[in-house]
This record gives sequence, C-alpha cells and structure tokens, in this order.
Amino acid sequence: QCPADADIVYLPMMHVSDTAWYTQDGYIVLGNMLVKYNGDREVIDDIPMNVIRIGNLAFFENRSIRKVFLPEHLAEIGLNAFSGCDGLESLHIPGSVVMIGEEAFYGCHRLKQLTVDPDNLFYTMEDGILYDKEKTVLIWCSPGVQDMLVIPESVKELRIYAFADADEMTGIVFPETISVLPTSLFGHNPMLAQMFLPENNPAFEMADSLLYTKGGKQLIFCLRSAEGSVTVRDGTMVICENAFYSCENITEIVLPQTLGYIM
Repeated sequence: QCPADADIVYLPMMHVSDTAWYTQDGYIVLGNMLVKYNGDREVIDDIPMNVIRIGNLAFFENRSIRKVFLPEHLAEIGLNAFSGCDGLESLHIPGSVVMIGEEAFYGCHRLKQLTVDPDNLFYTMEDGILYDKEKTVLIWCSPGVQDMLVIPESVKELRIYAFADADEMTGIVFPETISVLPTSLFGHNPMLAQMFLPENNPAFEMADSLLYTKGGKQLIFCLRSAEGSVTVRDGTMVICENAFYSCENITEIVLPQTLGYIM
C-alpha cells in the first residue's frame, strides 16, 4: 500500500518504443520518453541520452528552471511540456524536432530567448514568434515581442493562446489570410490597446474595442483601451476565455440575451 503522502505521476497518452522505465536525477523516463522532471535545478543540461520525446506536462509548472538545453536528437515536445514554467528564460529547439504540442510554452512569461535551429525542417523563429516552417501557422508569440505586431500575410492559422504571454505587445495588425481560430488567443495582455483588421478578413471583426469572430457569435477579446460601460453585441453566444482579463478601466458589462456560455 502506498503511503498517503506519496507523489502521484500521471503518465501522458503518448507512444513509446518500449515499457522500460527508470528514474535518474529527478527525471522519470519511460522507454525513450521523459515523462516527468521533479528536480529543482535552474539549468537543465543533462536530459538522459536515450530520450527522444519530452512527454505531455513533463516540466509543467516547474518554477525552478531558468535555462534548458534539449538533446540534439530530440524529436518531440509534448502538450503543455513547459507550460507554467514562469521562471524559464532560455530554451533552444534543435534541428531534430518534428513535433511541438499545443500550449508547450503557455505561461512562460520570461521566455524571451526561445530559439530554433535554422536547419530545423518543421519550425522557425522570427522576431520573437514561433511558426511552422512555411509560416502558415503562428504557434506562440514570446514575451520578447514589444510594440506593434504585424502578422505576415502567409499566416492562415493561429494556435490556442498564441498571444497569451506577449505582455508587452501594444497592438496587432491582422492579415486577411487568417481563416482558422482557436477558442482562446489571449491572456493577460495589459499593453494591448490597438487592433487593425482588413475589411475582408474572413475570421475577425471589431466593434467598440471588442474583437469578435466573423458574424459576432463569439467575443474573443476586449482591448485595454475600453472604458466605462461595455455592451456585448446582440447575437453573441460565447465569451471566450480571458476576454476581459486586461480591461481594467471598464465599470459595467451589458450582456445580450443570446449569450449562452462564458468560457
């Protein structure tokens, strides 16, 4: 029988090459996958050599780590692998990585030095933003992005929480090419006061400092420039997560009768 205070490790649902597992210096390894790191060191530079996958939630909310050196043969970074590591400042993605899971760096508010090996065939980093190699998918905007962000015309898709950690970004210029939206894009963006959308954008529309999906059924975000009473338009059915997180100057929100769900 396990003692009452024993640590419980939830193994992520991810394929591994075999079932052998072991622990070493705070690392819990299953086959060739790093399942969990339970240590408290600031620098991670000795991930076991047989690891080719960083599992889902492997470093989740580890607030000790500051710098991570990933193995040069690493292939996958799992879902939420480094999510909530709010002390993490530096991480390099090697050329061998072929898959980065959703929200891998969500909540890494200090990760201004995220870099990608230029020889990587699947991902690229440009001006503080992580894209797929063709720059059709904007994956994550780092805290290093300041002032106005102009999204390239090549981008067609935004990943969930793409802008959640860009707390120094003051504005966004959206291209007309974006057609795929997640349920949540933003977090605490205290400086975000401006958005510019082309009239023929198929995904977004703005009204009175509020960003909606096209047609207005979902309210995505309220700009910090909003003040006083804010009225959500008739026809809105969903208010997305963190929509009013940064609106410190509003005093009242008027909701429509059509509203059915607040995330």
